[in-house]
Amino acid sequence: MKLTEEKLYKLIQEELDYDKQQKLIKLLSSNIENANVAIDIMDNAGLSVEDQMFVLNAALKNAKKYDLRKLINDKLDELTDEQDFGL
Repeated sequence: MKLTEEKLYKLIQEELDYDKQQKLIKLLSSNIENANVAIDIMDNAGLSVEDQMFVLNAALKNAKKYDLRKLINDKLDELTDEQDFGL
């Protein structure tokens, strides 16, 4: 799945609904390149920590490869630290 710059900006500007959650989950669990794009989208979209954690946890259940699971877990750890320490 390749995102054009225009689609990326549209996704960032719109509210995160169920369909977009599913697209992010699919990106996160497909391959490392797409997972990095999805994380960048979430970082730049101003999503709440709770929304990001929901998407990441769902993607973690679908991710089969170790490198994807590690990337998702690292992002979850980062968000947990933000939530715990208010960073």
